[in-house]
Amino acid sequence: MARTKAQRARTILALFAHFFRPVSRDSDAIIKGMARGWESKSVADQMEEADAESSVNLIPLSAADRQSALKKNNLQLSRKRILQQLESSNNERYSELLRRTLADLDAQIAALP
Repeated sequence: MARTKAQRARTILALFAHFFRPVSRDSDAIIKGMARGWESKSVADQMEEADAESSVNLIPLSAADRQSALKKNNLQLSRKRILQQLESSNNERYSELLRRTLADLDAQIAALP
């Protein structure tokens, strides 16, 4: 029995609709409720961490102390970056340069008050 193109198209559409039908509304509500619950817990945790960090930073610093802390933080970040480069370096001459730079950064950090 020969089928027309329209009949084949309807059959394909019916199969497509059957296999790709939407999930029931009840399970969607449960999943969305769970996702919302996890999200709100995460937000609450982040807010608590931010409050804890801000309470630590309430000590007023003088301009010189702020400048010194900023310089120390910058030097520590540079040191961390140099260590990462040293770990991934394959060139011995470049590694030696990084080791000397690391020693210089350590001396600068130690010299800070």
